[in-house]
Amino acid sequence: MSYREKSDETVLSFIKQHTNHKEGFVRSVLHNMLFSEMDITKKISSLSGGEIIRLQLCQLFLGDYNILLLDEPTNFLDIPTMTALEMYCQGYEGMIIFTSHDKSFVQGIADIQYEINPIAHTIRKIN
Repeated sequence: MSYREKSDETVLSFIKQHTNHKEGFVRSVLHNMLFSEMDITKKISSLSGGEIIRLQLCQLFLGDYNILLLDEPTNFLDIPTMTALEMYCQGYEGMIIFTSHDKSFVQGIADIQYEINPIAHTIRKIN
């Protein structure tokens, strides 16, 4: 089900349905991902594309997952949101496998890095 299909739900009610965390912690995560008090009462149908991406990231980090797969998670994010994403990635207790062209983001969170060269058909461990 897409986020737009959940259009009658507010940001807060949607996230609360998808996590076992207490509301205070959920509000803190939403705030750290730049959702204001007014934003968390917005209906999902009124969110911008960037807000939908931030909502998806909140859902991931508040979910009960052992492994996260993220494809270019910094695309379309502003600097404050990228900083918050980096903080959540660093504090995440599970494994995160991600692709990114953002070297600063990669160096900030990756324990192990691989470089994939599709032209040469090679994979090389960087660190």
